[in-house]
Amino acid sequence: MDYRALFISTSVKQDKDIIIITLPHAETLITDITRQWRTSKITNNIFREIKLSKLTIDLFFAVEIYYLISNLLDMKLKNRAKLSQSFINTPIKILKRIKEEFEKNTWLSSIFGNESTNLRLDLSLLSDMVFKPLDYQMGFLNYYSSMLTKYNLKGTLLYASPGTGKTFTSLAVATCLGKQVDHVIVLSPNNALFRVWDASLNI
Repeated sequence: MDYRALFISTSVKQDKDIIIITLPHAETLITDITRQWRTSKITNNIFREIKLSKLTIDLFFAVEIYYLISNLLDMKLKNRAKLSQSFINTPIKILKRIKEEFEKNTWLSSIFGNESTNLRLDLSLLSDMVFKPLDYQMGFLNYYSSMLTKYNLKGTLLYASPGTGKTFTSLAVATCLGKQVDHVIVLSPNNALFRVWDASLNI
């Protein structure tokens, strides 16, 4: 038995572009992940560094690790409730601690925080536009405004059927970004410019 592990507390810290997980017996957690998902590709590709009591990952893998830890915890709790043999050897208290630390001490805190998080768009600027967004277009604007901030994203993709107003919605986003952007670049095939846009604007 490695008695040094008894004096190692579990913590998660974000430092620039990495996240450091400190815990007793890091290899046990690695083994649990490998066993439950039946592959070593996850741990081989996600973890930048694996030491006796420290795991290091790149910042953008925070969601994946949080998912893995949450699932291990759920499986461990279900096994305990059924009084069945658990093949997850990482203690429940350590899994809970890691999960809580991710929610508090990494950029994931923006997801689990209150709804007063800063919104990406100033929707009041929609008053500057001639046309008003339809309900489904407004839904995308609300999604863009809140989810990009929560998930620390730089942008998102809008997929919609022809004629549903993708260009208008994109211009609405640009308008509501206000002074955050200097230029708006629109890439469009010529036939859309003349057969669709020009025809629509000159009705």
